Amino acid sequence: MRNAITLLLFIVVSTGVGCNAATRHDAHADQDVVLLGDSNTWLGGDDCTGVKGWGKWFAEEYRPGSICSYARSGATWTNTVNTVVDTREYSEVLGDNNVIYNQVMRLVEDFEADKVAEPELVIISAGTNDAWFVNRRPRAMESHDADCLSTLDLAGAKPSEVLTMQESVVMCCGLLRQRFPQAKIVLLTPMQTVKVSDEQIERAGDLIETSGEALGCGVIRLDKDSCVRSKDESIKKVYTYDGTHTSEQGAECNGRLVAHRVCEIICQLDN
Repeated sequence: MRNAITLLLFIVVSTGVGCNAATRHDAHADQDVVLLGDSNTWLGGDDCTGVKGWGKWFAEEYRPGSICSYARSGATWTNTVNTVVDTREYSEVLGDNNVIYNQVMRLVEDFEADKVAEPELVIISAGTNDAWFVNRRPRAMESHDADCLSTLDLAGAKPSEVLTMQESVVMCCGLLRQRFPQAKIVLLTPMQTVKVSDEQIERAGDLIETSGEALGCGVIRLDKDSCVRSKDESIKKVYTYDGTHTSEQGAECNGRLVAHRVCEIICQLDN
């Protein structure tokens, strides 16, 4: 059954449903893409060539003009009271400054130094660590009213003042839009993992989705649509190698799925 579902997914993706069918073959050579995120994006490397990172397979399917990643293992959406602007620290574990905010800051810094092209598309994949390490991010899962989120202006706030995951989404997307006003932003919710209950991952996904919709961003629910299912992976590791991080097979499945959904989202935003 699993293989049949995977095969069906690949067939649907390859047809380019939801977009002009020529798009898949003509590629998106006019688009420069940047990825931000946590370990499952970081596994692909800064150049998105690692086979266990979904970014490699996204690039193969989507074929952008360029793609690079600022993702880091251990990263969270949520800041802490000790988070500061830090574009130099390199960390692969949970930390005060290993947050999406600082990935945005590194992207902006590199763009201003002519080290990276201005992105037309930014994809952010995070939330697993926020849901996993709630003792280290105690306010991460607080909920905010959607109307409040759509009018919240945090672009000028200090990261140490932004302590919920939803506020962090608003802050980071606001900064990206301020600096790259033409870029489209797509948010990926965390996929299921054997380390965190499905209910907690779904809640994280709901919070991100509510934020993304309030901001007019595209949202892809990996907790619902990914090939990674916690119950299956707890019995036999196929799409992950440890129940949380994707194997090559899982990364390819996710990457091609994301490429297909991003194509649909961009078509909807353009229309």
